[in-house]
Amino acid sequence: MKILIISNGNGEDLIGSILAREIKKQYEEAEISVMPLVGLGKSYAGMELTILGKPKEMPSGGFLTSKSVILRDIMAGMLIHHARQMAILLMQKNKFDKIVCIGDVFCLLMGAIAKKKCRLYFLPTAKSNYIERHYPIEKQLIKRFATKVFPRDNLTAQSFQNYGVDTYFFGNVMMDAILKSNVNFDIADDEVAIGILPGSRKEAYENFQSILDVLVYLYQHIRKSELEARFLVAVAPTIKKEDLEEMLVVEGAVLNPRRFIFTDKFGDVLSQSNFVIGMAGTANEQAAGFGKPVFTWEGRGPQTCKKRIEDQGKLLGESLIVIEGTAGQKAKTLWKLVQKPQLYNKCKNNAFERMGSPGAAKRIVSEILK
Repeated sequence: MKILIISNGNGEDLIGSILAREIKKQYEEAEISVMPLVGLGKSYAGMELTILGKPKEMPSGGFLTSKSVILRDIMAGMLIHHARQMAILLMQKNKFDKIVCIGDVFCLLMGAIAKKKCRLYFLPTAKSNYIERHYPIEKQLIKRFATKVFPRDNLTAQSFQNYGVDTYFFGNVMMDAILKSNVNFDIADDEVAIGILPGSRKEAYENFQSILDVLVYLYQHIRKSELEARFLVAVAPTIKKEDLEEMLVVEGAVLNPRRFIFTDKFGDVLSQSNFVIGMAGTANEQAAGFGKPVFTWEGRGPQTCKKRIEDQGKLLGESLIVIEGTAGQKAKTLWKLVQKPQLYNKCKNNAFERMGSPGAAKRIVSEILK
């Protein structure tokens, strides 16, 4: 069986890689090809598959948030790049048994180029009814080209079902990307464990400084309550841990560096934290899906701009708490909220509704391979 996976963004590439691994688990003989439409497709590195075309990084990183951003991508050769991809897909027409498209409707249409009689499966990750509904024309295209659709949340799935699209909500595949290594951070009973998610993009360093500014005041509130704190910092592969540690030294007079753990064990950070301070994109969503309260505020970069935070708030509901004011005011508000038991109950109940349960990849692949 020959399967093509087309993904439209870095997060979508990660989902594609998770699905590809699951396909191999369930059907070892499968021959998998992938086409990352935007970016270098790093999530597919080292996997037993064929990459179609030559991946290219765009200035936007896949975040087409304004006309100026789109123009920069065009100047960087986006249109020529996609034209070449279309030509490759035309040459591949009728060579695959199944095609899986992950991203927006443009991604779906790219898949339709290579589709003749094979089945096409669509994961519409770019939109959610919590944030922005699909336009009627988009639904028409999805209904026409997609054999089955697997939305990111139940609300969006219901919208597609009402439109007559063969739709299934099996959960959000991003939750399957959270791997726990069972590392024990030895959190004591009198310690408050705080997960820190600075993000994975270049602005993570500035946003980490913003978090440290708040932690200086938050730590004072914790000590007044006769408790201690442990700060678990999840470091993305794209971020230098040493640079974050150096930033902490400056705050060493107030924040004891020994209270900080810098680690790449993201799943263990989530499982052992009481709550999370997040200036990230996907990682914030995964933390919310884990049932954790996620505190955030406006920062640097596209992941923490006002519009992005508003959209993420619509997507995550009560699990995302946006706080404002000075560093001291943010810390005071945060500490007041985290002492309310009902907050944790709300976030746990909200997690399944918004993100579903782990195991989505297994369920989706089982449906695809039928």
